[in-house]
Amino acid sequence: MVRVGIQGFGARYQRDYKLIGEIVMFGKKNDSENDDKIIRLDSVTDSAADSATDPARDNAAAGAAKSDVITLVDGFGRKINIDKSKYMKEILPNQLKQVWDKPVELYRTIMQALREQAGPYVLEAAQHLQEIDDVKERGAVTYALVLISNKSYDDAENVLNKYMEENGRTAIALSNLSNVYRAKGDQAKSNEVLEESIKLNPDQNVALPAYLAVKKNEGGEEAMFKALDELEKIEGSVFPKLFHAIYFLDNKKLEEARPYLDYLIAEHKSNPEVMINVTGSLGKNGYSSEVIRLTADLYDPAKQDARIGMNILRAYNELGDYENGTKLLNRMMLLNRPDLREFLMSMSNSFDAMRAKNEQQVVPTKDSKQTVVVLEKPVWCYGLADTQWVEPKVNSVKKIGFMTFANPRIETESHTEREDDSGRLSRSIPLYLQEIFAYSTDMQSVSYFPSVVGVGPIVVGKPWDKDFLRMALKQYKLDYLVTGSVAGDGENYEIAFVMINAVTDDVVVDKFTTTKGNFAEDFNANVDKLYNRITGKEHVELDESVDAIYELPSEKLTLHYLTGLGQLLTQTFIENKISDRDKMWGERNMINWYIQLALGMPDNAIPYIMAVSGAARSRAYGTQTFLEFRNQIAGLVANMKGNDKVKEHLVKEVARIYGLTKKV
Repeated sequence: MVRVGIQGFGARYQRDYKLIGEIVMFGKKNDSENDDKIIRLDSVTDSAADSATDPARDNAAAGAAKSDVITLVDGFGRKINIDKSKYMKEILPNQLKQVWDKPVELYRTIMQALREQAGPYVLEAAQHLQEIDDVKERGAVTYALVLISNKSYDDAENVLNKYMEENGRTAIALSNLSNVYRAKGDQAKSNEVLEESIKLNPDQNVALPAYLAVKKNEGGEEAMFKALDELEKIEGSVFPKLFHAIYFLDNKKLEEARPYLDYLIAEHKSNPEVMINVTGSLGKNGYSSEVIRLTADLYDPAKQDARIGMNILRAYNELGDYENGTKLLNRMMLLNRPDLREFLMSMSNSFDAMRAKNEQQVVPTKDSKQTVVVLEKPVWCYGLADTQWVEPKVNSVKKIGFMTFANPRIETESHTEREDDSGRLSRSIPLYLQEIFAYSTDMQSVSYFPSVVGVGPIVVGKPWDKDFLRMALKQYKLDYLVTGSVAGDGENYEIAFVMINAVTDDVVVDKFTTTKGNFAEDFNANVDKLYNRITGKEHVELDESVDAIYELPSEKLTLHYLTGLGQLLTQTFIENKISDRDKMWGERNMINWYIQLALGMPDNAIPYIMAVSGAARSRAYGTQTFLEFRNQIAGLVANMKGNDKVKEHLVKEVARIYGLTKKV
């Protein structure tokens, strides 16, 4: 149990606005495909006009940058690089086989292949799609795009013309036919067909900029604006006004853009392309306050494109408004979108840093109540509904205690520290030593953390006085008491272990220095030395049977593991009202940290328990952060391998925390 109150001690916006939409746009666009970018209309510049005559720009779908790898995002938001050759020869054929007679899924698979420059590998699939697709235009245009990517321009021309002979001339088919003529070097014919396409439907996010670039190239800005004015007269058109607004914003003419912006927001706020472009163009050009003024109150993450929210978050970040930014961030995290997680976590880190800089630390007063938080089992046991299966077995009357380490680099004699890496180490080392002795000896292993109620744990600047340690040894009826000191800057560390023996009254101090790169090796060597002084054994000996639960973290992740222990202790303080929940920052990173530990040590059960325990704490003290990680934690436990006993219990815990069925 956690016991409290035992006699206290006396003392930015994305700048790479690439054109990523396809000319083929059938049905609702899936915003998950390109959440790290912004779809916007390109400004018409001289270079844009030149590019309109460049055959290399066959089509937008196949215009991705060449690379030897393909980057995918897994369910935990991690980027996974796959060799492009493997994708084309192994993964893609299997994907096509699975969706061969499903037109919508087949279309999406083909378009993804085009983005990855895999046109030759989907030629047969595209021909098959044309034959089976009920949406005839989609089938024909997709087949044409694949033919264009393979430089089979005559065949692409025939496919598009045949489709239009049978079904009539359409804007999308004509836009792609324009690409064919441009690739064949017939610029005049390309321009003629492009103009026909645009007059049928000006709202094409690839064709419109190309058309305006042609007009600008022919007659300068005057011809371009004249063309825009004519297109605005077409009933139902939106993009011409949107392009007007973007053009003025790109030229830093906000007042000229305002009438267009006001119209677009008033009449087309439900159009995702409009809102993405408005927020993106305002933000890119330094008008973050206008992003907030015009769009923040209109945005609903549950109903609208995530890229709109991403731009609004960038605006809040640019303005330093971490309070409103965090409110929106919390709502977007609840979407549980792995493809958004990296971006949202970066925003979370930025807002947390702003908050930490602006909030004043709570300082204890003479009236503050001091107490000691006592943990009688490992910190990751707390928060679980059932812990008997994981608690260490005590078969001895002997008792060993571990107390907060001092930090010699702080100036005052004792104070409370913010929850940063340095502060956590002074508490995570005792936690680590506690669990090691709990699972490798038959002694009762307990940790003690002097604290100020409502403020948090106390860290002393000077090492604990030996007479004070003797008093604590007697007060808590300990056979051994271990504390020490730790000072570090993230790269270099000075650590001391201090052990007092109740029988001999000896106080033994072991000091060592280490670096971040050698931390695990040096730290564990000194843990073994301490272990030898107390048990007489050369090094830590753990149960290695099949049913054993506890094992040490990998050397590579030892320092990260210690950080995780400190974070769990922070959540323990909050759950028991020792620390103020409203003053906590970085909770999202805490839970994400446990998940990443589990992913980094997939064969070690403890990080899995940490992740579930962390989510349970969040639920217990009433934040919504645990909900943001529902899918990740449920998936983590469901895919756990190697210890069926632990998995069985954690499945039950996850079901309890999230209200799921026991089969996660």
